[in-house]
Amino acid sequence: MCDVPENGTITDTSGHEITGTELIRRCCDQSVKLLWAASDNPPERYINGFGARGKRLNLVMTLKRKGPNFPSFLPKLLSRLAYGDTMPVACWNEICFGVFLEETFESVVKVDLQ
Repeated sequence: MCDVPENGTITDTSGHEITGTELIRRCCDQSVKLLWAASDNPPERYINGFGARGKRLNLVMTLKRKGPNFPSFLPKLLSRLAYGDTMPVACWNEICFGVFLEETFESVVKVDLQ
């Protein structure tokens, strides 16, 4: 969960600030497979701070969480990824559409297909 201010940065509880682009770079350096900003944030805030072009990372930037489905959706997705399923095939197709995606959240998604 993270709130992204207008400049596209993220601040931790100690007050340290990082841009979304730098966070994405560090995640890729550590072979992180999924980065998910799960709080409601306006799209322009992601545009201002999350440069992911050319990065090998599944990235989900939540615009708006909807209804009661989101809290049960996320653990199911993470569990499937932990067991080796890929986001585009197993998780996205089986879980998202099984939970009626339009009732769960609005998001911008970048999926690493390589």
